[in-house]
Amino acid sequence: MIRLTFCLALFSGPALADPCADLWFSRNQTMNQAGYCFGSNLGQALFDNADCTGKTVTLTPEQSRIVAQVKAIEKEVGCKVDTTSHRIDLEDLAVRRQLTVQPVLDEFPSGCVGWTGGQIRLHAGTSNATQVIGSAQTGDNIYFIHSPQNGYSYVTVTDSNFVAKSGGWLRDGFDPALCTQNLP
Repeated sequence: MIRLTFCLALFSGPALADPCADLWFSRNQTMNQAGYCFGSNLGQALFDNADCTGKTVTLTPEQSRIVAQVKAIEKEVGCKVDTTSHRIDLEDLAVRRQLTVQPVLDEFPSGCVGWTGGQIRLHAGTSNATQVIGSAQTGDNIYFIHSPQNGYSYVTVTDSNFVAKSGGWLRDGFDPALCTQNLP
């Protein structure tokens, strides 16, 4: 797990401003999708309690796996998110709200600087049957900082100036040879 801490420090910046915020959001958005009612300032600011069902919710096997993975990483890294706040530092928050499956940070992040291939469609979930919510274009930078799930990778896309612009789930089969530069 020391490698995870090192890699997260390496990839902090446009692709990942705060790893603990990323983990906290993945865990709590998964709980939100299951109907969890939030009591903290941050939870109430980020999630609509109008459709919540209670503090005890039933998770699908996939949701249970995601929550358990995130909790283990949060514990190992020592995450402490200020839940008295009303905002979270997550550059891809708008994209993450659209996802049907939340990503979990990966111990071995990588990236593609200067994508030279054509347009890549990004989905809301780990299936091409889910809604297309974004894309990567020629010249963009594509970051793989989350673990693959079900044959898909959640990616964050920045423009050539490293400003976050898109994200979503990408079907495996990405060709790193079509990058101007590959990051670890």
